[in-house]
Amino acid sequence: MTSDFQSESGGVVSSTVWLGAWVDVNERRPEKMCHVLCATDSGYVDVSFYDPTAKLDELKLGRKYCGKWGRYFDLCKRGYKITHWMTLPKAPNS
Repeated sequence: MTSDFQSESGGVVSSTVWLGAWVDVNERRPEKMCHVLCATDSGYVDVSFYDPTAKLDELKLGRKYCGKWGRYFDLCKRGYKITHWMTLPKAPNS
């Protein structure tokens, strides 16, 4: 299944480009502190930092808005409601 999301620059990002699968933010979270690709309820897609030790809900939107694990992604600080995340591919060898 292919899902298309709009990037902040207006381009379309297809999930088939990445080497992972979208994970519902309410079903599972990343295993460690890391950068991941996140999709939001508005269709915005961006890289976000996941920190399981900090609640990054500085806007006090709460778990009901941010989702079970959404408040641990730094995109939450900017008011985005994260719906899914995906691991990033490894960097290319130089």
